[in-house]
Amino acid sequence: MKRSFTQKELYELLCTNPLNVDVHIGDLDDMQGKDYIFLDFINDVAIGYDDNGDYQTIIQISVATKDFEKRITLTEFIKKYFFAPATYSKDSESEYYIAQFTLGVFIHKWSM
Repeated sequence: MKRSFTQKELYELLCTNPLNVDVHIGDLDDMQGKDYIFLDFINDVAIGYDDNGDYQTIIQISVATKDFEKRITLTEFIKKYFFAPATYSKDSESEYYIAQFTLGVFIHKWSM
């Protein structure tokens, strides 16, 4: 499984999802009843070695769907490319089925 991406590569990979669900970076105030994959950059973790080091970026990928079966499809898509456990929930207020993955990747060339 690939663990190093540009920000653009990571975004484009998520856009190839089998349901053509929109991908959004960060928060979204009004989901307008649509399904989404959210990508959030949580923090960087310093990894030291010898007299140098590197940074691993901790990201969260969240799947939010109105339909339970669609959440399963998108969750399997994410698991195909990333090794990370999923946390499942249901937002009773907005009636979305949620799956969240938190994992570390190496990001190079931060440009979109």
